[in-house]
Amino acid sequence: PKEGILLYSNTTIVNPKGNQTAINYYFSIASSSAIYPLTKLNLKRAFPNDSNFHELIDMYFNTDSDLLAYDSFYNQHKINRIYQIKQSKNE
Repeated sequence: PKEGILLYSNTTIVNPKGNQTAINYYFSIASSSAIYPLTKLNLKRAFPNDSNFHELIDMYFNTDSDLLAYDSFYNQHKINRIYQIKQSKNE
């Protein structure tokens, strides 16, 4: 994939009789096999030396659930779009 940050979801049935499910979201970096819960803090920890990316995360995402936002124009999640822009500026 062209994304630098891979996103995953896991759906768990909490109460089979009540049809209640819980969806948990995770991410990994394309160059790594480790998988982490999708949170702003974990994203910052995954890129410990990238303070510019940390600031962009804080600017564009108010909560952890905002990390799931999708950019329909670029057909990718916004976190990947921001990461892609940041990477191109570093080149």
